[in-house]
Amino acid sequence: MLRFAYTSTALLLVLFSSIAQADDLAKQMVDYFAGKWEYKRPGGDPIGAVDWKAVADGKAIAGPGTTKEGATGYALAGWEPKEKKWLHNWFASDGSFGHLEVTKFEKDVYYGHHYAVDAHGKVTQGDWQCKVIDRDHFELTEPSDSQPVITHWTRIRK
Repeated sequence: MLRFAYTSTALLLVLFSSIAQADDLAKQMVDYFAGKWEYKRPGGDPIGAVDWKAVADGKAIAGPGTTKEGATGYALAGWEPKEKKWLHNWFASDGSFGHLEVTKFEKDVYYGHHYAVDAHGKVTQGDWQCKVIDRDHFELTEPSDSQPVITHWTRIRK
């Protein structure tokens, strides 16, 4: 299943009380996550890449992704102002799809809930987190059947 949607990933936000603060946070999220990223398992070779661009007057990101096996997909993520959360949705050519919500931020870690369906129809859902390491790196921890799945994301600067 394509995991590039999580960055979306990782696309992570704090709950704010005012629209101005929410707009600032949405801008920070878009500014951070827009760009080309590759992701891999710890100690492994790259397993996929995404190319997110700012859309909707800088309130959201969207873009394609691919895996090393050749599956393609598309993600769209942005700020939901009424409930003050970041929403991220994706669909892939292998039939997988998913949705994640970012509802909490503490220091450099974002938290939320995700729902994903793999190419065989298997559902995975639960809490996840994204740890921002620096401007060019973040780490996602996602639930799975047996143990959490970790992916490392690196900005591609070419």
